[in-house]
Order: sequence, then structure tokens, then C-alpha cells
Amino acid sequence: MLASTIYEVQFSGEEFNEYVHHYSNHPLPSDRSINDNRTIFLLGKGAEILVKETGEIYQQNFALRKIGSIGEVVINSTYKFVLFVENTQYRNISQLTVVAKLGYGPNVSSIHATVLSTDFVEPASRNCDQISQLSNCTQCTELGRCEKGCVPLDPWLKYSLKTQRDIQVDKVFTKFQFLEAHNAFNNRADMYGVLDDCRWPPPYRHSWVCLANQEFSLTDLLDIGVHALELDPWWCFGQIRLSHAERRAVGCAPVDRPYSEGIRELGDWVRQRHNSGKIIRIYLEDGLDHTKGHDELVNGPIREYLGPYLFSPSDLRETFSGAWPTIRQLQKMNKTVIFATDGSYTHGGEFIHQSYWRESPVNKFTPYPDCGNLSITRRFYSDSTNYGPIWNGPKATGVILDFAAFTKCRVEYPAADQVNTKMLRSAVYTWAEGEPSQKLTLDSCVYLSASDGRWYVALNCSTQLYHACSRTNNTDVWVISGKKGSSSGVNMCPEGYTYDVPNDGYKKEKLLESMNGHDTWINVQLYLPLLINRSL
Repeated sequence: MLASTIYEVQFSGEEFNEYVHHYSNHPLPSDRSINDNRTIFLLGKGAEILVKETGEIYQQNFALRKIGSIGEVVINSTYKFVLFVENTQYRNISQLTVVAKLGYGPNVSSIHATVLSTDFVEPASRNCDQISQLSNCTQCTELGRCEKGCVPLDPWLKYSLKTQRDIQVDKVFTKFQFLEAHNAFNNRADMYGVLDDCRWPPPYRHSWVCLANQEFSLTDLLDIGVHALELDPWWCFGQIRLSHAERRAVGCAPVDRPYSEGIRELGDWVRQRHNSGKIIRIYLEDGLDHTKGHDELVNGPIREYLGPYLFSPSDLRETFSGAWPTIRQLQKMNKTVIFATDGSYTHGGEFIHQSYWRESPVNKFTPYPDCGNLSITRRFYSDSTNYGPIWNGPKATGVILDFAAFTKCRVEYPAADQVNTKMLRSAVYTWAEGEPSQKLTLDSCVYLSASDGRWYVALNCSTQLYHACSRTNNTDVWVISGKKGSSSGVNMCPEGYTYDVPNDGYKKEKLLESMNGHDTWINVQLYLPLLINRSL
């Protein structure tokens, strides 16, 4: 497509220095060596300008996600850029080729860009590899990564994870167990870590590079049942971006995704009718060094894209007097999104809650039966990144290869890297494979098998089995009834105990220990109205 359009863009000295510093440490993919700062800035900033102006030509909103290559057509004048851009409306990534003249304006603080031609090429599909292959993806990009929105989830796993959310509906929010994606924004679907060559799972070779913490997009992670996400906002290159940076924004890049686009993606997911009632928790790893006091740039996108669904600090104070509500109460209010930070940097406290949990690296976790302090809300985070011989996250921090140990210990936020559907199967502590084997009704009955510790729908609710009983004043204590009975018979539990269902992995382990090899009825009746609805 011929454009022949001329643009002039002003820039500041601070902006010049920031781009030069970045691209001096991360050289532009040019066909010749670039050593002078003015050319470095011209091409680095010029790539962004060309993406923005090409978007205006096509009447679309594009964001630069990667510079593929830069070649000179006419020395010091005309350049051919191969760029990877995200259409922020449809969130797909395409390859854009732009031929343009670039130069500085007469006042030396502006760039002149003349777009000569543009051409879009949809990235070629290829076979899926590594984590995308583990998750049975069939549509993958030229990098071998699952296309956005194409991560499959088998119906059994989807329903089992829904069941585990449903039976926790009367827990307070801070004791509800989420499955979390550590550094969820830092994913290969959004063009982070495009040069990663490490093989999952660890151990890694010293030479391998693994910069991305996740394989799949925010939308795909939410779709497969990962409803707690970590986002890291940083002020760099003129806006708030989602970046895996360090102190003073070192590591932040001009191709890192705008924070507002990440929040917009969350809003699009929340507004989907089939996601109604699903509670999501967004953890912002933030601080003054991160976002430099740009409160409105953080709050504004939250307000715009998620406003009606937010459970705010004022909701907590005014409606619940500072005591966290249950999941059922949040669902009834249709307040399904909670933002929180790991300290007290809440950008004025309009939308973001202060920290209410204790966090530790995965290598500090002690498995069942020890489990640590169950009375507090806990987050254990992993780290799969590897910077050649410089940093090895799996050794320094640890990684979560499956969720089973964390569900057994009722860890509220097991924050894993490289989350995939194979890993998610390890989080299931309720239904056996293939269950429920028949359509549930309000008259259905379920027993816990002593042989595999999983739920089964009974064909005959009159079958004589022991009842699962939790202590009335401490539901972490479980016994079985003294004699057998039908599933719906009178309460057969001893005094001080109630016929119940273990609504987390820790309670299930305690019940299994008391069953002495006997299959046992569990009281799912209270939750059957939720379990019958398979649409969530």
C-alpha cells in the first residue's frame, strides 16, 4: 500500500537519552553497525512513529511489539523496517513492512518521517512446540506459540476447576484458593521473550535464555481457570508499560506492552457474558520507583475498563466495615474484580487494596502435612527465568511443576510460571477422570473414594456408606460417622460434628486420613444448584 505521507514528531532530551540508553544496550537489528547516538534514536523512535502513523493510514490502533529488522534503502535517508505490531482492538499480532524516509527537523528536536509504502503479512503458522504442545494447541504462530484465544481446555478439567471454585463460595475472599500466574503479563503470546530457547521443564543448560514467565496471553490464562494474575507496571518511554524491569526501570523496553492495553484486555474478558460471576484477583507489583507517582495513569484504565465490576477499598470499608466478604457476597454485588498491591502504594486507594497476604519464594514452601501457618493468607511465587550463566530462577527461587502440594496445603496463591493445562490437571482434588459420569440433578449424591481420593456420582443414593463429618467449631477436623447410612439420611455424625463436604485440598486430606479405607458420602447438597450449572 502506497502512502507517501509526511509526519513530524517532537521529542525531548530526556526521551532521546532514554531511547539511546536502551538501544545501546539492546542493539537494533540493523543491516549495518550503528554507533552514533543520533542514528540510534532516529531508528528506535522512528519505528514507533511509523507504527503509529501506519495505524492512522489503516484507521486502526497499532502498538509496536518487536523490531524484526532494519535495512538501508538509501544511505542515511531511506529505511526498510520489518516490524511486529499488535492490533489493540483485535489483539492479534501481524508483520508490518514499512519503507520510509527518516531525518531530523531543522530545530533538531523533531523527527521527520515520510512513509513511502506499507505492507502487512500475516505471520505464517507452524507446528506448536514446548509448552504450547503440552497444552495440545493446534494453532500456533511462526514462533511455535499458541495463537491468542486458541488454548484448548478439555471439558472435564474446566468443570473440575469450576467445581472447586463453587464449593469455596462461602469462604471469605482472602481465604479463597486461586491458581495464580506469576508475572502473567510477561508472556510469549504478547511477544515477550521471543528469543527464548530454554526447554521446559528445568533443569536448564547454562547457555539457555528464558525471559518470559508465561506462554499464554492474559485472556487464555483466565479462560483455562487461572483467575489470579500478576502485572508489573513501570513508567518508561513516556507511558506506563507492563515490564519485567528492575530498579529505576532498568530492563523496561519501548516495545513492552502499554499497561492500559493489558487492563483493557481484562475488561473485555470480564464483560463476556459467560464470565459473569467469576472472581478475579489482580496483583500489581508496584511502588514509587515503578510508576513515579502517575496515579491517574494507573487508575484511569482500571476505571474505564473495569469500573462497574471493581470491589474497591471504599466498598470494603463502607459495606463490610473492613472485614472481607465471602465470594458469594461479591458475586451477589457483581463486584468480581479485586486489585491489590504488595505494600501500601495504592495510588490514592481508589481501586487498589493494600497487601493482606504474606509472600515467599517457592523454595521456602513446606509440603503436607507440615504446610506452615494455615491461619494467614499466603502467596508462594516461582521463577522460571534464566539469563544464561547470570541468573537461574529455578535454582534461586524454585518453580512449581504441579499444583497438588499447594492445594493440599490450602495455599491461597500458588503463583506458578509457564502455566499450562497439563499442570492444571494436578490442581484437581475433586472429580475423578470422567466424573460426573451422569447429569447432575438436585437429587444427585456424591461419595469420596478411599482408593483414589476423588469424587464419584453414585448410581444409588441408598447405598450404605459412612458420612463425612467436620467439627462444627473447627472444620479442619474430620471424622466419619459411627455407622453407615444412605446419602440423604438423617445426620449420622457424632455430637459436635456436621455432615459436610471438604471444600479445599487440606480438608480433603484430613477426611481421607479418617476414612480408614472406606468410601464415604460427602454432603454436596448445598452446592448442587451451582454444580448443575456447567456453563461457568
